Amino acid sequence: MKSLFSHIISSEAQLEEQLLAVTWDTQAHWESEGEHANVGDNRRLQIRYPMHISDDSVISSIATEMAQVAKQAMTSEEEYQFKVVLAKVYFYGGKFDQCRGALDSLATTLGSDDVLSPAYTKQLYMSQMVMLGIYAEMQGNLILAQELYEKAILEFRNSLSSQSVIVVPRNSSPSCQEELVNWPEEALYRRAMVLLALGDMTGGLRELASYIRQMDGVTPATFRSFRRVRANRLYMQIVRDNIRSGKLSALDVKSSVMNSHRRQMALLKTTYSFPRASEAHSE
Repeated sequence: MKSLFSHIISSEAQLEEQLLAVTWDTQAHWESEGEHANVGDNRRLQIRYPMHISDDSVISSIATEMAQVAKQAMTSEEEYQFKVVLAKVYFYGGKFDQCRGALDSLATTLGSDDVLSPAYTKQLYMSQMVMLGIYAEMQGNLILAQELYEKAILEFRNSLSSQSVIVVPRNSSPSCQEELVNWPEEALYRRAMVLLALGDMTGGLRELASYIRQMDGVTPATFRSFRRVRANRLYMQIVRDNIRSGKLSALDVKSSVMNSHRRQMALLKTTYSFPRASEAHSE
């Protein structure tokens, strides 16, 4: 008979497996990412929320399993595991209030006496913080969102090198669908974008460059390639604007600009079939 811990892990693995089969258009999803749009009287940086699914049948069996688990007695560690996985089910289904409710009673710091696998606990914690951060964004609280992303990344890196964050599932390949959410990648990206949205150009540009560099070595190279096209394009645009305004010296950032242009060409080659002479695309 499975332990409760194993039962929840099995349900989570089934959820992730089913989600990898969901068909979605990454280019359509992030088409306007990083552009500014008028929202009321303000112009805001567009930061798309992760893709969620509207077809309840994809996750209904997992939700049923989790409802059965909820009837059982749990240790505090099992309850933490259960609530984060349940929140994921709500999150992927676009039920964000229920997602937030599932996380309400959980601490936003990791305890030192957790008995679950330390690496697995950090993965749960990362997803918890990202879900809370995205909910905070939806409520317009960008300062809280940025703090949650920062806390998640710092905690996750406590026992890892700075280059060990992004792990792509083994069955991700050019022929497979991308993950709807890769929690560490999401935290790194949203930390940078939220800083920019808050008007912190120095910090935002620094973290955007860090995100882009971090993703250079990801395998497969197609992973998040279009989002990276948009991120690198935004980075070059901000650098160019700062040079024009005198905030940056062209000489000081020459190497960075050249690297960004080379990166953009590589990303475009990965993302697109290059157009014929009679065709064009906006990137």
